[in-house]
Amino acid sequence: MAENPNREGMLFAGTGHAFYYTMDNGRHWTRFRKGLPPSPVTWINIQPHMHDVDVSTYGRGDYILPNIATFEQTGSPDQPNSGRTQLFKPGEVYRQARGAYPTAAQPARPQFQFYLAKAPKDPVQLQILDAQGKPVRTEKLKVHQGLNGACWDLFYDTPTDVRLLTTPPENPHIWDEPRYQGKTYRTIIHWGVNPHTGTPIAAPGNYQVRLTVDGRSYTQPFEVVKDPKIKASDAVLNDSTALQVQIAGAISETSDMVNAMEKWRKQIEEQLKTHASGAAADALQRLDAQILEVENQLVSPEARLSDDKQYSTPFRMYWNLRWLAGRVGQGIQNTAGGSDYEPTVVQRENFAKLQAQLAAIRTAFGNLKTTTVPAFNQAMSGNGVKLDIGG
Repeated sequence: MAENPNREGMLFAGTGHAFYYTMDNGRHWTRFRKGLPPSPVTWINIQPHMHDVDVSTYGRGDYILPNIATFEQTGSPDQPNSGRTQLFKPGEVYRQARGAYPTAAQPARPQFQFYLAKAPKDPVQLQILDAQGKPVRTEKLKVHQGLNGACWDLFYDTPTDVRLLTTPPENPHIWDEPRYQGKTYRTIIHWGVNPHTGTPIAAPGNYQVRLTVDGRSYTQPFEVVKDPKIKASDAVLNDSTALQVQIAGAISETSDMVNAMEKWRKQIEEQLKTHASGAAADALQRLDAQILEVENQLVSPEARLSDDKQYSTPFRMYWNLRWLAGRVGQGIQNTAGGSDYEPTVVQRENFAKLQAQLAAIRTAFGNLKTTTVPAFNQAMSGNGVKLDIGG
């Protein structure tokens, strides 16, 4: 017999032929039949943090009930049917030591479970909120009527990526490459950089999960707890996450500026097709050079070729931030990340220098948007060329 420390009155018992549970301190027992055939039960172990029940049997092997948090709340091991939509209270979510995160080959089991009384009209939205109520991760889920599950890998929303629209003079046929067939933009490729690079990972602490179904929201609190293998304190991990969030914000700002300038330069590229010579063409080319001067401070011409080989010139702002984020966070290329440790003095100093450089570039970009491009549009009024700079 074993008592569940997470639910008062919930006991499990094994006999020579079966496995039983009770929700009322043994007054009423129910035989557990879900996936466990009749067999002698020789031992029962309950893992309180993961809400697992491990059942040792004779002749049937080891049987595990994973994450019985919903079972604890409903009193039923089967799919709950309360007749109403409900988000169940999650158990603790563990931040594991570096390198032990879900992958496509080994996906995580659901940490969040919810019951839908009926199939929703639209995909449901799942958000993770930090202690201040700020969303740190938002996802759309395809669900069905009944019990559903969702998992969170503890990563925040990924920073905005660069989207290249223009054709580099060094490779005028780049859009003919198979990897870009049917695509309207190109990303910057570099060996050793994956979609998580630069994405902050959550620190231990209090969070909320918010489920929105057809306009109605359901919220439950939960706690992120660190793996005992992580020797750093919660305060150190929170400090590391805070720096990762700042770097991710700088990456997004860099990408937003590059993406805006790519849209402007794409318009110039298209208009030069119909204004190949003359005053309009000269003005368009001069403006393109002015925009490119600022864009080159963020992304180098070599990087815009989308070549995944090593670049022959120093990195500019975008890659400097990505690499710094990888070193502070989850790693990049052959460099192990430092998310389980306190950020170093050098990393902080490096980011301070990048922030100062980014501030100067931000000013130059603002001048393009508020002065240079509007002045171009005014000067070229009536010549059939104009740039839409957006909001």
